[in-house]
Amino acid sequence: MTLTASCRNLIKLNRFIWSVPIAIGVFRLLSPNASCRTSTIATGEEASDAKRAGYARVIGVVPSSGSPGEGTRGVEPGRAGGAMDHRGEGEAAAAAAESMTPPPPNFIVGIGGSAGGLPAYVSFLEALSIHTGMAFVIVYHFPPTAKSQLANILSKHTKMPVLDVSTAMHIQADHVYVCPPNSDIFIEGNTFRVATPRVKGNTQVDVLFSSLALAMGHRAIGIIFSGYCGDGAEGCRVIKAKGGTNFAQDQSAEVSSMPQSAQQTGCVDFVLSPEKIAERLLKLAKGDVL
Repeated sequence: MTLTASCRNLIKLNRFIWSVPIAIGVFRLLSPNASCRTSTIATGEEASDAKRAGYARVIGVVPSSGSPGEGTRGVEPGRAGGAMDHRGEGEAAAAAAESMTPPPPNFIVGIGGSAGGLPAYVSFLEALSIHTGMAFVIVYHFPPTAKSQLANILSKHTKMPVLDVSTAMHIQADHVYVCPPNSDIFIEGNTFRVATPRVKGNTQVDVLFSSLALAMGHRAIGIIFSGYCGDGAEGCRVIKAKGGTNFAQDQSAEVSSMPQSAQQTGCVDFVLSPEKIAERLLKLAKGDVL
């Protein structure tokens, strides 16, 4: 072998020797399991080290054992309070909705009547103050298929709002509510529930008074105006048993059956004309002893 050939072989061997470390380095850089690959999750101490080294941010900090803020893995700075912020917004919305709910009346007055009851309703409302803080619920014995205009008629005799009752309607002070035909109405909390058709015959006053007594206790008031049959008598018993107050129309009633049936229970506190009943309610609203 000549000297020139030997030199060439040495040069080739030298190139090969230098290329091996370079190849190994490239392999390590490209390998997905290489130990030198930088993790995107650091312990709490590493995060602090990164900050001290001038890194702008470390995302996905895993606190080391016993470090402050444990359990906040994967939460970026400024985001940990997000859930609390949303909860605070929900509570604020609930408080705003509650503030918009009308305050309940101090008393709820159930009023029952049938034949001859309309003139009594009109006389009562015309004599009644519109600022008693009470709510008034009127039941009238309509035929099951009738279409009632009672709310419209009564609205002409008072400045209080007069509304047909519907389910989930809130009961507000200084409002008048009228039961729909062929329906029973119940008082649940501070709202109405309407059941159609009615349970049986002319018992709507008893149903209302009994529900009223359970809902309002001593702040329940029952009034029986002119009408046939004895509807309302049993309801007066329930109101009285709960500490409430009952009124019945006097001899001014065009039909005396309903007022007299109520009086015969021994649970009626006052027998008065519609106008005088209105006066007594105003005294009650002012806190006077009846």
